[in-house]
Amino acid sequence: MYASEACLAQLALRRFAWHPHAILVLSRISVYGGAFERLFPGIQHRTLGATPMFYWLFCRLFSMWMGAVDAGKKTATRVLKAGYSLMVFPGGSREIFTTDPECNTVTFVLKPRKGFVKLALRHGTHLVPVVVYGEKYVYSRWIAPEWLVQFCLKRFKGFPLLVFWGRFFTLLPYRSPLRVVYGAPIEVKQVDEPSAEDVDVLHATYVEAAKELWHAHKAWGYGSAEKAAKEELIIQ
Repeated sequence: MYASEACLAQLALRRFAWHPHAILVLSRISVYGGAFERLFPGIQHRTLGATPMFYWLFCRLFSMWMGAVDAGKKTATRVLKAGYSLMVFPGGSREIFTTDPECNTVTFVLKPRKGFVKLALRHGTHLVPVVVYGEKYVYSRWIAPEWLVQFCLKRFKGFPLLVFWGRFFTLLPYRSPLRVVYGAPIEVKQVDEPSAEDVDVLHATYVEAAKELWHAHKAWGYGSAEKAAKEELIIQ
């Protein structure tokens, strides 16, 4: 886990935006056990989880135990007003279905995801891009037909059709290093009612920062320059 000096220098309220989502977001482990607190002392945070996760009792209880809250706009606003920073995964479930350990691409779904930027503007919350390397290698996934995926999303209240496995066809992940890089915060000035142009300008700035962060550290992230050279970042 690595944080740039610029990222460590400021302790303002922030939204940490993680990329990519991957399958089970195992990179979140790096936040627990005091690791996050050592990097960012004094920052209290909550994680935004997909709304369908809170429809089912077990998922709801587990999510809340892990410090997650519903990703709905009202809940996110309430958490920010309470003085918490937020962990968000802008790519959401769409990035789950771009996760393929057999291909040499990593996808950040960002082009249609502007809600987190608009909320940051309304609250003057700094945006911190966070890049994770190696998470696509921790599980294998059955690639289902697109029509079946869409049917399940509609039929089961937004839950995607996801069949995946790790070692011995269990939830035990494959052995693969996960490396996390926190980028420098993008300062955001508070705007009560941001215009579409305000949102687009900040969104473009954020996308470029996330791309630069991924490229700047990918040799370290993948363990070697040779392996990093084979990997390509796609922004959807």
